[in-house]
Amino acid sequence: MFRYCTNPDRQIGESKKAYAKKIKQRTELLHFLQISVSTWARPDAAHDVSTDPKRRQWDPEQRKLRLNPKGRTQTRKFRPTVPIARQMAPLLNATTGYYVNVASVRQAWEGMQSALGLPGDRESGLKLIRRSMAQLARNRMTRAEWIEGKIMLGHNRPDQSDLYGMDEPGDLPRALEVTEQIIDEIIMLAPLAFAKIDADPEAKSDSE
Repeated sequence: MFRYCTNPDRQIGESKKAYAKKIKQRTELLHFLQISVSTWARPDAAHDVSTDPKRRQWDPEQRKLRLNPKGRTQTRKFRPTVPIARQMAPLLNATTGYYVNVASVRQAWEGMQSALGLPGDRESGLKLIRRSMAQLARNRMTRAEWIEGKIMLGHNRPDQSDLYGMDEPGDLPRALEVTEQIIDEIIMLAPLAFAKIDADPEAKSDSE
């Protein structure tokens, strides 16, 4: 998936300009993949990530991200505060405003589904990254450690017993360690997966 965005197949005779345009057109999909892997967030929360100080989401000093922006009421689909991987933090620091700069990457995702031969059903929809991260992380964490995984996923609203030994919301050291390990493995397969790809800043639009 990452290579589809960063190193797409180049057609015979395709000009350098046309190839660069293809990569640029996949930038927001790449951003969605990056933030989804880093946060394990639901697609709506991934689209909603912003570095705008008024939203009070990104804390670069603590390297934590509040998936629920200031002023938004929490729903039953709880949006937690999560630690951000060292590979992702520079990308957020270099961002002004929304990280995914379109209202939805669904159209781009469906294009990738078709190109990669992924099943065109719910199992390979936008929630695929979240489900995959949950499964990969669960396989690396003990039963006791998995409480951090549940908090990352928003399946468990942390209470005092959950936070025992933790400093504050977003202090999830084992979940962070596992996330960084997974990202390192992604980068081994797709070296540009978490590299900064320049694109002209645009206002958040209604579609890809």
